Amino acid sequence: MNTTDDLPEWDLAGFFPEGTDINTIIKRAKEKSLEFSRVKEGLVSPELLAPAEFLKVFRKFEDIHRDIIQLDVYLELIKTESLSDNNAQNLASQIDSAINNLKNETSFFMRWWKDLPDDQAESFLHEAPGNHYYLTRKRAYNENALIEAE
Repeated sequence: MNTTDDLPEWDLAGFFPEGTDINTIIKRAKEKSLEFSRVKEGLVSPELLAPAEFLKVFRKFEDIHRDIIQLDVYLELIKTESLSDNNAQNLASQIDSAINNLKNETSFFMRWWKDLPDDQAESFLHEAPGNHYYLTRKRAYNENALIEAE
């Protein structure tokens, strides 16, 4: 009869590129998010953001969300690896908190995008043809989204 002692150890050391670890990824994502938050001031009025600039802003948003996905996958692997280890639980909690903070800090961009008048959104879509589907679907969900007060 096999026991869990017979199973090989799961090594997550190779999950991140050499020379980086989870804390480096979290720190880097927080720095990107802080820099991205400066974009918020330029979004007060859609006229302040030129369509050509939109793609640059969107790429920054995407980059942060790639980090969020990487953190989320790592979080799920930690949870799968060890449910009873206190160190793993603490790390999972730290990662989960970082993910939620990053999502909250960048959510202004999608709220802005969803609230744009259609003609302005259309001019921005021409600058991001590879992301047309994603961006139009995000706008389509706006009709059914609850506002924060709800």
